[in-house]
Amino acid sequence: MRSSTLRTIVIGVTILIALIMGIQVYWVSKTYKLEEKEFNIKVNSALRAVVEAIRFSHKDTAPFAGVITQTGPDYFIADTKYLADSNQADFLLKKAIEEYSVFTSFKYGIYNAPEDRLSHVTFVTSGQYGGDPGTPLPLIRKPYNYIGVLFPNREQFIIHQMGFWIFSTFFLLVVIIGFAVSIFKLFRQKQLSEIQKDFINNMT
Repeated sequence: MRSSTLRTIVIGVTILIALIMGIQVYWVSKTYKLEEKEFNIKVNSALRAVVEAIRFSHKDTAPFAGVITQTGPDYFIADTKYLADSNQADFLLKKAIEEYSVFTSFKYGIYNAPEDRLSHVTFVTSGQYGGDPGTPLPLIRKPYNYIGVLFPNREQFIIHQMGFWIFSTFFLLVVIIGFAVSIFKLFRQKQLSEIQKDFINNMT
């Protein structure tokens, strides 16, 4: 095979692999965003259920909206309106988080608006990610009582949910590395073959 033909084939295959890798990275990024969105929806739904239960326990059946705010990628605030009882909040949070399949550790605290402080700050271990119980819970001052919930292992949980895409990307990377090594050896062999051929011609 001529060097020019071999070079053309190599360039063509390299471009094709680069396009495949680019598409793979695009889909991994898109999948991460979708998993991130699904996580936020699940947490919002779970916290709304908690708020509804707390307000119902105070015989407050008035419709409410916008009770959940997300102040950071991993921190959620649930406007309970009433100061939640620690035992009640503990039970409702664990139950709701489990029901909505958010199997990762979280830390929460009950904000007392009149006293401007977080009380009953608790770390709950769930799923395979233990997390760091010492992760500080942000104190965000509000004119109302709320429950602040922090998910310190949110990113790891989302990546774990993307198991197939992570594996496929790793497999594709291994294939590309194998291709690069093969091409290097092929060029090396071609170069040695040409040197040997030139040597024989010179001797002849």
